[in-house]
Amino acid sequence: MFEVNNKKNVYWLALLCFAITLILIVLSQGTYDPGDGVQHYLIAKYAWQHPLLLLDHWGKPIYTLLCMPFAQFGFLGSNIYNLICNTATAYLAYLIAQKLGFKNAWVGFILVFFSPLFFVTSFSGLTEPTFALILTASVLQLLNRRYIMGAILISFLPFARTEGFFILPLFAVYLISEKEWKGLFLIGFATLIYALIGWLVLKDFFWILHQNPYKGAIDIYGKGPLMHFVAANDRLFGLPLVVLFLLGCACLIVGRVKINEMRKAFYLLILGAFGVYFIMHSVFWWKGLFGSLGLHRVMAGVAPMFSLVALVGFNYIERFLDFKKPLQKIGMFLILIAVVIYPFKQYRPPLKPDAEMQVLLNTSNWIKSNTIKTNQKVYCMYPLLSMLLNIDVFNTQKYFSTCLLKYKDFSSAIMPGDLIIWDSHFGNECDFTPEDIAKLPKVKRIAHFEQTNGSNQKFEVVVFAVLSPVKQ
Repeated sequence: MFEVNNKKNVYWLALLCFAITLILIVLSQGTYDPGDGVQHYLIAKYAWQHPLLLLDHWGKPIYTLLCMPFAQFGFLGSNIYNLICNTATAYLAYLIAQKLGFKNAWVGFILVFFSPLFFVTSFSGLTEPTFALILTASVLQLLNRRYIMGAILISFLPFARTEGFFILPLFAVYLISEKEWKGLFLIGFATLIYALIGWLVLKDFFWILHQNPYKGAIDIYGKGPLMHFVAANDRLFGLPLVVLFLLGCACLIVGRVKINEMRKAFYLLILGAFGVYFIMHSVFWWKGLFGSLGLHRVMAGVAPMFSLVALVGFNYIERFLDFKKPLQKIGMFLILIAVVIYPFKQYRPPLKPDAEMQVLLNTSNWIKSNTIKTNQKVYCMYPLLSMLLNIDVFNTQKYFSTCLLKYKDFSSAIMPGDLIIWDSHFGNECDFTPEDIAKLPKVKRIAHFEQTNGSNQKFEVVVFAVLSPVKQ
C-alpha cells in the first residue's frame, strides 16, 4: 500500500492532524458536552483556589491534576489538553501496532485519531482522553517489557475514570503470566498513594470507597436494555470502523492473523480491555449500576483498543485484494477516506451551539450587556452558564444551586442584589419551578429565554433578581 511506515513520517502526520483539529476547536462556538465536560473543566480550573478538588472523586483526580495548568487558560485550554491526549494516544497506538508486527501500522494512527467519538472528545473537557492515553501508554510499556513503568502507569487508570478498577485485573493476569511480581505489586501504587493522601488530608484512608459518587445511582440515572451500546455501534465508532472491527474479530477467530510472539498481550490487554469495558458498561446500564447512564461517550475511553482490532480487518482486506494491485490501492484509499470523513459527517466540526447552549449563551450575553452584577450570591444550576459568567462555583459563600431555594433555610437567606437563574434542564430534575421562585419575598423576574430543538423539545432559562425593600 502507501508506505508511510516511518516514525518520522507518522510524527508529521500526527502534527498535521493536531494542527487541523486545533483550528477547528478554535473556530468552534459549541462544545461536544456542555454538562459533565464543562463541570470537569471547572474542577480543574478552580483546583488552584480550592486544592481539595484534587481529591474530588467525581472529578477524577488524575484528570484534574494533569488538566489543571491548561484549564487556567480557559475552556479552550482544556480542549487543547484533550487534543494533546488524543494525538499522543493515536501515535502510541501506531507504536503498539508496529510492536505487534502488524503491517500498515501507520494506519493504526488514522483509525484511532478519527474514531468518531474519540475525535470529538477533543472538543470537550471530558475525562475519556486521559483514560485512553493512560491505557494505551501502559500497554505499550508492557509490550516493551518495561513492566514496572507499565504497572505504575496503569495504576493511575481508575483515577482518570473509575471503570479503570475493572481493567486492572487483566493487567494483573498478564504480569502473573510473565512472572513479573514487582510489577504485580505496583498495580496498586496509585491507589495506595491516593489513600495515604486521603488519610493525611481527609482523615480517611478509605475515602476512595467512602466517597464513591455512584452509590444509589439507579435512583438517579435509571437503566436500559442490555444491547444499548451494541445498537448504537454506528454512533459509537462509525460504520467503516465497525465493519473493519467485525472483520478483524472474524480473522482472529479463524486464525487468519499473523501476530508475533506478543499474541498473549494482544488478546489480553487490547482485545480483552475493550471487551471487559464494553460488556461492563452494557451490564451496568442494563442493571442500573454505578451510574453508567448509558452515555455513548464513555466508549471513547477504549476507542484505541477497538481501532487496533479494526486494523486487523483492514490488513485482511488488503491481502484479499492483493491479486489486483490497482484495485487494492484504490480500495484501501477509499476505506481510509471513509474513516477520516465519518466524524465530520456525524459531528460537523467546527461545532455550533445546540438549542440548549444557545439559550445559555443568550442569557449570559444579556446579563453582561445589562451590567448585572454577579459578585453577590448567585443561585444557578447549569455548569456551562456558570462558566460563561466566570463564576467560581466552588465558592460556598457566593454560589449555590437554585434547587436549594426549595428549602426554607436557603430561601429565607436571600439578600438584595442576589441573582437567581432557573433552567428547565436541572430545574425539572429537582422539581422546582419558576412559579415557586416568584413566590419568594422581594424576588422579581427580569428576563426569560427559550428555544426549541429539532425534536420539538423546549429549553428555557428564567432570570430573577432579589430587590431591595421599597422605602416608605
